[in-house]
Amino acid sequence: MPGHNRSDVHLVADYLRLVGDQKHSWFMYRGHACSDWEARPSIERTGAKGIANYPTLRTFTQFARPFVSILPQTDLEWLVLAQHQGIPTPLLDWTLHPLVALYFACLEPADRDGAVLSLHFNSMYRLEHTLYVNPFEAGNEFEGLALLSGKGLNARSTAQNSVMTLHRASKDAPSGPTFYLEAVHELIRVPASMKASYRRGLLALGLDAAVLFADLQTSVAAFKELLAEASTDMIVSVP
Repeated sequence: MPGHNRSDVHLVADYLRLVGDQKHSWFMYRGHACSDWEARPSIERTGAKGIANYPTLRTFTQFARPFVSILPQTDLEWLVLAQHQGIPTPLLDWTLHPLVALYFACLEPADRDGAVLSLHFNSMYRLEHTLYVNPFEAGNEFEGLALLSGKGLNARSTAQNSVMTLHRASKDAPSGPTFYLEAVHELIRVPASMKASYRRGLLALGLDAAVLFADLQTSVAAFKELLAEASTDMIVSVP
């Protein structure tokens, strides 16, 4: 991506002022590359095929186990791993870092407006111990949504300051809860024409795909993008 200018950074600064103007501090954020997307887990989307029951989760663990250096200790931790590998699950990703959400709101498609959503989470049930939690069907532990911190579970979730909401099926909501959607607030709409400017501003602040995805493959892809878009004299060493 070409070099940034002061106006790019000012865009990000204006966004942070908007974040600071919120009435409460207990907010989490989610970036949508398309502003008309709903804040619902990928497993609930039309035609989605993923992990919605224990047998499918067991099959995933068998496939993934030989390639995981630090093994998840609970079913829910395995589900987090699957979620961050792009497999549809009953989890929905959020972040406590508003700039991370802004980054995701500025991704492809380049011709669609993005959006940053916020949700107040102070009253949510928080999953501190996940060993006996059924991730698929509602039980007696809690009603509605539950909040799970992703920090420390894997490198990617830690880099993104990740939190997740667990959306379990119940008799009243066999497809998962929907009541929370009324509380989701669109903090900012990102016009398609300004996505590149916002991303340049974030890059100037040290936030890019290599940082957020925390793996060599993504870092190399970011370097290739730099090679493709920058002139030779713009490529400088990084300390």
